Amino acid sequence: MSLTASPPGQETYGYFKTPTPGTANNNSVEGFVEDTTFTHKRGFYDVPFQLEVTTATLGATLYYTTNGSPPGPASQYVEAPGPESPPVLSLPITRTTMVRAYAFKPGYESTNTDTQTYIFLDQAIGSPSMSEVITQHPVWGPQMRDALLEIPSISLVTQEPIPTEPIASPPGVIRPLAGALYGM
Repeated sequence: MSLTASPPGQETYGYFKTPTPGTANNNSVEGFVEDTTFTHKRGFYDVPFQLEVTTATLGATLYYTTNGSPPGPASQYVEAPGPESPPVLSLPITRTTMVRAYAFKPGYESTNTDTQTYIFLDQAIGSPSMSEVITQHPVWGPQMRDALLEIPSISLVTQEPIPTEPIASPPGVIRPLAGALYGM
């Protein structure tokens, strides 16, 4: 922590984000917004639930999206009910959803964007992105649910376009789910 420039006789403390040894100090922030927390971990779900997202920083605002796009100042938001309360976002999660959120407070350094993906298996299996050759197969189709839970899975969130053709898999077997599940 460093002293910021302030009127004579008044010392104000702040944090400088970028070191400036030997030169004039740059803009400071009063502090750092606490990271966002989600009441449910990312993963596979069968039953809808109520998700809450919050930050411990009093008087902050949560910006969020539910379509996979990065949140920003023009996104949906939830403000704290008052300067001495934290904001709480409450969302019903009833289908496959990617929630992205960050917390902001004027004069403070914002959090990074956190992302949690909630996948409802029956919806994923029934998605047009899944090959019916497999999902409707008399032997393999009934095994899809257990198979999807058995294999290690990750959700990649990227600013880059998602390929629409299979990568290192036979055509028509595996296709990206993102476009069909999120309407992108």
